[in-house]
Amino acid sequence: MASINQTMPWIISYGQQKEEQIEELAAVAERIRRNDHHDLIEEFLDKYEITKYPEAANLYFLLGLMDAADLDFEADDSNTVEKHIESLGKFGSFRLASERMHAAKFLADFGEAAKPVIPSLGRALQDEDQRVQVWAHFALAILEGDRAGHTRALRSIMSAHNKKDEFGDYDEIGMEADAALAKLSQLK
Repeated sequence: MASINQTMPWIISYGQQKEEQIEELAAVAERIRRNDHHDLIEEFLDKYEITKYPEAANLYFLLGLMDAADLDFEADDSNTVEKHIESLGKFGSFRLASERMHAAKFLADFGEAAKPVIPSLGRALQDEDQRVQVWAHFALAILEGDRAGHTRALRSIMSAHNKKDEFGDYDEIGMEADAALAKLSQLK
C-alpha cells in the first residue's frame, strides 16, 4: 500500500480537477471550524487509533486531505504561542506527537513573542518522537541564533534517515529533517 506522501499529490491533483469536490471539502472544513469541532475530532482520534479503526483512519486522511488543500478547519485561536506551548506538553499518542511537532515548527514564526518558550523547546530536543526534535532544533536555531549548532544536529538526524524507499522518499523523520534543513538554508 502506498503511503499518504505518495498518494496525496495524486489526490490533490484529482481534487483540483473536480472543483465541486474541493468546494464540498471546503464546506466540511468550514463546518468543523465554525462549530469548533476540532478538539472533539482530536479526542476521537486519540481514543480510536487509526491503525485499528478504519473509520478513524478515514477521518484522519480526510483531515490530511483538507490540510494539503490548504483548507482551514482549526479554531481561529489555534495558532498562538500559548496554544503551541500547551501542545508541547501533550503526550500519549502519535497524533499528539504530531501536534508537538507542528507546535515546535510554528513557534519559530513568532520571533520575539516565542522567546519565553525556549526552555520548553530545549526539553523538546529530548522528545520521544524525533520529528519533534527536528522542529525544536529548527525553532531554537531561529529563536536562539545558534544556527550552526542546530544545523549540525539536524544533519546528524538526517544522516540516520537519509535512505530512500522504493518510491524515492525518505522515511517520515528524514522528510522532516530535510524540510527543516531546507528552510534554514533559505533563511541565511
